[in-house]
Amino acid sequence: LFSLGFLGTFLLNNFLRETYITKKAELEKNIENLLDKNVELGDYSGIRFLGISLANTKIIDKENINSSIKAKNLYIGIMPLNSFLNQKWIVKIRPEKTEFNIDRDFFKRKKLNISREKTKKSKLNYDLIFQLNNYSNIYLNNSELGTKLKGNFIYKSKNKQLIANLKSKFNGKGFLKFKFNTNLNMEFLRLEVFSRGISLKGFQYNIGNRKIEFKEGNFKSNFKFYKSPNKKFCKGRFSFTKLNIELEDFSESINSDLTRFFCKDKNLIGNSKKLNYGTLTSNFNLNIPLNMTNNRIDLKGSIGYVDSLNPDIKFSGNLPYWFDKRGINFGNFDSRFNINR
Repeated sequence: LFSLGFLGTFLLNNFLRETYITKKAELEKNIENLLDKNVELGDYSGIRFLGISLANTKIIDKENINSSIKAKNLYIGIMPLNSFLNQKWIVKIRPEKTEFNIDRDFFKRKKLNISREKTKKSKLNYDLIFQLNNYSNIYLNNSELGTKLKGNFIYKSKNKQLIANLKSKFNGKGFLKFKFNTNLNMEFLRLEVFSRGISLKGFQYNIGNRKIEFKEGNFKSNFKFYKSPNKKFCKGRFSFTKLNIELEDFSESINSDLTRFFCKDKNLIGNSKKLNYGTLTSNFNLNIPLNMTNNRIDLKGSIGYVDSLNPDIKFSGNLPYWFDKRGINFGNFDSRFNINR
């Protein structure tokens, strides 16, 4: 009986290996069309419990070959009981020894030209469950921002829904929990960001050709945002404390004791006091309405010298914004300045 079982496993493993080799190019092409990335599935490395294992899988950005996701080992398996009970295919994908070296635009997809035949809704109903059981390294190119990430992603084909529950740690600087639930046309979004405190000291980031470095600072959050076709609102707050930011080619640092954002009456309100640059100090207040047809961000603030009793400049303005399938869009900024002489 043992010999028969061993022989059956051996024959099945050879069958799966030959099938994978035969279909590999076609599979890679289909996944590339879905992700808009270059895909190398890697080598077949053996049969596993209810699945197979692949070695050296890679997903590479088409415009920057240095922006990629690599996994030393990738398990792909079927969950038969859950598939039967839910009347759809449920596939588990578990990468191991994974590294993310990506640009900030890595997950953006270009609008693809697809024929009418290919745009017909697929009758195949399936769930893909991506499991990062162990912390994986993530490096954001053009920055010194590195973190470790673990958690789950779930993709549901029926309504193109993407669900994630993630936790990241920043090399002794703190933890960040991140949850979201959305469908890919952005008609529905639920976002939660929680952290008891992350030290920003040492973080570097490039905006254009200018480097920004955090000399000091702390981030805290218990922020939640909800969006549906009929309403948008948020709960909680997030804040930056004791900020000291150094900008390349600037002679002075930017400092702030407290910059905070909080939710109130379906508005996101932000304010910062004593935002200093050298001998200049400023205050600002933002009011971002979330549940109106025509949203306008209202801004009020002042700029003056640190030792001045009255601000030298008072300013105000508004910025229209709206959501659509492309995401968030902004209109023209309307501003007013009053100078005290």
